[in-house]
Order: sequence, then structure tokens, then C-alpha cells
Amino acid sequence: MSERWAQEFELRAQAHWTEEAVHCVTEGKDLPILPSNAPTLLRALGLLHRDASMPPPQVRKFLQLNRMIRMLRPLLLELIARGEPLRLVDAGCGLSYLTLSLAWCWRHVFQHPATLVGIARDAARVASGVPAVLGSPSGAGDDTRPGGDRAGARRGGAAVGGSGAGGMPGAASRGRARRRQRGRRGVMAAEVP
Repeated sequence: MSERWAQEFELRAQAHWTEEAVHCVTEGKDLPILPSNAPTLLRALGLLHRDASMPPPQVRKFLQLNRMIRMLRPLLLELIARGEPLRLVDAGCGLSYLTLSLAWCWRHVFQHPATLVGIARDAARVASGVPAVLGSPSGAGDDTRPGGDRAGARRGGAAVGGSGAGGMPGAASRGRARRRQRGRRGVMAAEVP
């Protein structure tokens, strides 16, 4: 995501997601991720359309995602209270909806250092969401293998890309995302300072 695109999309989302529109979708629930506070995350996950709207099938996925985070929240807050950086593994992460959303929450909701690792059998599925959500806005550091050749990952080579967490301007200096592909398995790791 380019920084300019992210800013333009956030403005579009702010205009679309009024307090009333958010309430209509959330039914007044206290959700950690809202279209009004995480539009670029939700767009990268495919839950918001270009016009910042969220059709019914995406609303269901959006509510499911928030429900999972709300279920995990008490345990995560208990771990955060220990004061140490956390390490979490999402085994069978698929498209990494939960892993990437938790990475966003660590930065914007919990504001606590963490390392999140998503593991799935299908490397292409894992790799597809990482640069959009955790990559630096300019795309710098978003190589899938040394030399920056994205095709290398499709051929089964190792894939590593270091970049910022949260898709925020300047994030490259504050966080790091990596993805690796070996054979048909994929690993996505995000570090949130």
C-alpha cells in the first residue's frame, strides 16, 4: 500500500463510516477493530470494498474476526500484565485474517510488543496478505526472496521480506514482517514493537 493510497482510503472510510453506520454493523458492541479505526487493515483483508463499504458476506467475516479477538482479549491482557514481549503462534492460519488482525491490535489496541507467527500448509495463501497489511507503505522491504523476485516464491524458494508492522507510515522503523515459503508450507511472522 502506498502512503498516499492509505491516506485517501482512510478519508473515504471516515466519510462512509459515520457513528450511525458503525453502530448499524456492530449493533453497539465494543469491538476492537472497526471500519472507522482500521480501514486499511480491513481493505487489505478484503472486508472493505474500494468505496469503503462492507457487503453482508464481509460483515459476517468482520464480526467473526472481532468475536475471536474479543474471546482472546482477557487472556492476552493477562499475558500483557506480565510486562514481557509476547510470542504467539497461529497454526493453520490460512489467509492470516486473525494473525494480521492481532498484529494490528498489538500496535493500536494493546500497544505492547509482540511477535506473531502464522503457519499454514499453503505458502501462497499466507504470503498473499502479509505485504498489504504488515508491509511498509511504499512496498520497500517487501521482497519474496533475495533480489526481490516475487516469482521465486512461486517456484518454492525461501521467501523473506522485512518491513514495517501495521502498514503505517514509518512502520518499517518500528516493526518487522517476514514470510517464508518452503515447499508448500508458509510461515508469516510479524514483530510489533
